Amino acid sequence: MIHRIVLGITLLISVITSQAQNGYDWGENKPEAKARWQYLNFLIDQKNYNQASEPLRWLLKNTPNLHEDLYALATKVFEKVESDETNKTYKLALQDTILMLYDKRISLFGNEAEVMNRKGLVAYGYLFKRPDMTDSLFHIYSKIYALNGQNMYIICAYSYMNAACDKKKFGGMNNDKILEVYEHVVSVFDVNIKNERDSKKKDQLEKFKVKVDEKLSQCADLSCDYVLNKWGASSEPEKQKLVYNVLLANECTNRKEFLALSSKLLEAEPSASGYRQYGDVLLKNGNYKEATSNYLKAIELTTDVEYKAGLYLKIADIYATRDKVEARSYAQKAIGLGQYTKEAYTLIGNLYVSSYEECKSDNPVISRSLFIAAADMYKKAGNTAKANELKANFPSKEEVFLYQKKVGDKVDTGCWVHETVAIETRD
Repeated sequence: MIHRIVLGITLLISVITSQAQNGYDWGENKPEAKARWQYLNFLIDQKNYNQASEPLRWLLKNTPNLHEDLYALATKVFEKVESDETNKTYKLALQDTILMLYDKRISLFGNEAEVMNRKGLVAYGYLFKRPDMTDSLFHIYSKIYALNGQNMYIICAYSYMNAACDKKKFGGMNNDKILEVYEHVVSVFDVNIKNERDSKKKDQLEKFKVKVDEKLSQCADLSCDYVLNKWGASSEPEKQKLVYNVLLANECTNRKEFLALSSKLLEAEPSASGYRQYGDVLLKNGNYKEATSNYLKAIELTTDVEYKAGLYLKIADIYATRDKVEARSYAQKAIGLGQYTKEAYTLIGNLYVSSYEECKSDNPVISRSLFIAAADMYKKAGNTAKANELKANFPSKEEVFLYQKKVGDKVDTGCWVHETVAIETRD
């Protein structure tokens, strides 16, 4: 029944020609219209969306000018029904109906900018797999941006970038046009990031923005020289951001222009993602001290526990071959946050194993206790196999006896490690 209703509405909407009136227009049969309106709202409150299609069908046919709320409820109901539909033919019909409802709402009641923004939340998901809709899809998001500018919804902005890249596949977009769209999209993200007061949501927006950069690098044929020649000399902040993002997306991070832009932009607008990106570049270029400094600044600017722990682990890796005490300290910070514990404990275990030669003394029990400490770390990392492999390096029963110890005694590993472990033997 629902399928016939949906297809009927699709045909019906296309022939409605009456104009909207102010307030609620109940049509010629006001009592029945009000009753069906109440029933519709009752069914929606009960989340009975399939059954709600019946009063919707009647209201859309008999009271098309009832109120803008009718179309808001209609799209809500059919979006719920569409998400559960498994029949491909009916699913497509539902999608077309929903998009037509948005258009009809605009034609009857105006408010085009807001309604187009809402339409954009579903349009890409409905149409991107339809090759014949590529141009139409791009037009939808171009229009949303033209109407809303930087008030375009974030999801719509991302879909705008995707729609541009889809269009380029069929030769409908050149590099200049792709960059124009990218500039629009980035401006939407930048405004939202700047205005967001919740630090966690700000972090999420910054991560989402990275996906836009990745999309650009996938669909545009841009070289470092192309971008630098086009906008490299610009003093406009937005153009400088664009150059930075394109160079980053295209792995042009070894260019002196990129390094200069990074420092300049971060000084003007500090952000966790910006400092992390710059830190990654410095690390790749072998500038470990500055990379660490930027990671620490990123940590200060985020409340995301997983994000912090990942950065602590990066710093621990940097120190692993330079300062083992510092490396362990930063790995422990990640452990303290309850994130990346497997990786952090493994790193500490590796530090202990690699310290044997430098920490070795005349006392083999103490020297080999490093391997016991390392095995303990691997166990905490959940790697019992690696812990068991180290057993061959534990002190022997004879060594334990000769140095007047016994299995189970607690000893300090000494050296920089200073872990207290219970003596175990290899035999």
